[in-house]
Amino acid sequence: MVHLQQKEFCATGTSRDNQMAKCPLISLKSLAKTERGTSDALFDEANKIAAVRWNDNRVVSLLTNFEVTKVHSKVQRHVKGGRKDFDILFCVTSYYKYKNGVDLFDSHMENYFTSIQGKKGYWALYVNCFETTLIAAWKISKLFSPNDAQDILTFCRLRQLGIAIRFITNDSRRTPAELVKKLQSLGFTVSENEICSPLPVVIRTLETLGLRPYLMVHPDIKTAFDKIDQSSPNCVVIGDMGGNLSAEMFNKAYQVLTSSPSPVLVKLGNEKYYKEKNELVLGAASYAASLEYACSTEAMVVGKPCYDFIMNAINGLGICPQEILMVGDDIENDIQAAQRCGMRAILVRTGKFRPDDAKNEVIKPDTIVKNLAHLVDMLVMKSKRENSSKNSSDGMPKYPQEQKKQVNRTPKPIEAAPPVPVTPHYDVYPFRFAGTEIS
Repeated sequence: MVHLQQKEFCATGTSRDNQMAKCPLISLKSLAKTERGTSDALFDEANKIAAVRWNDNRVVSLLTNFEVTKVHSKVQRHVKGGRKDFDILFCVTSYYKYKNGVDLFDSHMENYFTSIQGKKGYWALYVNCFETTLIAAWKISKLFSPNDAQDILTFCRLRQLGIAIRFITNDSRRTPAELVKKLQSLGFTVSENEICSPLPVVIRTLETLGLRPYLMVHPDIKTAFDKIDQSSPNCVVIGDMGGNLSAEMFNKAYQVLTSSPSPVLVKLGNEKYYKEKNELVLGAASYAASLEYACSTEAMVVGKPCYDFIMNAINGLGICPQEILMVGDDIENDIQAAQRCGMRAILVRTGKFRPDDAKNEVIKPDTIVKNLAHLVDMLVMKSKRENSSKNSSDGMPKYPQEQKKQVNRTPKPIEAAPPVPVTPHYDVYPFRFAGTEIS
């Protein structure tokens, strides 16, 4: 601990009894006989080191060189007679909060190994140092880098796996070209044919049916409707206006709908609400519901969860829906809609996700993950397992086996040496993505 302190390394961890033989602490056997929650501590003020023994489920011996403080915190433990409060040192609290770091590191070393092989004897040592540095840098980046940088890294890992991606969104504030420009400005490599939004679809629909719309859309996208005849409107198109709605607009829309014998109301997506600036705000479907009620009509949905809209988005992939994963944060517009199309659906606990979504008894996602990065980790590990199983039925790669030289005049067949365990190389994972929601 003194040596680490001199090197400016802060450390807190467990220590074996033989390494603390000269510390005048209560012995392990004596402390084990005391009440649960009992502790003993020794402070070296000169070297700024603390030694602590704490009796919990078992006796734990701790050493620390940076949390040397006599400040106690309160914990509760079950003892005879019920729960009881105990004072413990801060280093014990820190140990329980951050323990198992070595096990976590070993798990990362196993899951994110380097597949490059080398014949030199020092290669394994070099690779180990490289992987240690890489994992440490990755953990630090997750702690201190902004979320955008982590999202870009996750997206790049998807690209490296060779997974086809489609972004299926109900965003009606921006054109596909503007969405691509925004994503590219954040560092994502996205093309316009990978964006599937309701705006181009509704424009084609209006042209095909010869409808003249009264637009209740965001001012930034009104220019996209310039080629559509808007004189004497006979339908209403409502989208996300971002707070630009007014009572006059609703009255005008109501008059257009009631003046037609067969009113046509089109809503861009079926978003009841969405997340903006860490707050949930009402979406286009919530405002359209008032016009549906007032006019006793049902709006036509262009966007998710419309079956035709989703199937049209994945047509260019050339694969069946059963090979596609829909990833989203909306239990109805993403998860339920994908399952109706025959896809598998994964719910992420980000964006507009609410804890009640995971308890929905009607809509059951195939999997619930913490975030997109967690899903990518699962895909990477499954890719490695499938790559190993393709090489050998027992999970190990097959390599040519040399036959030993025959020594006797009447040689007997000699068994070949077992295959050498070699880290499998990456292969393209067979899954593809349908896309994810853009906030």
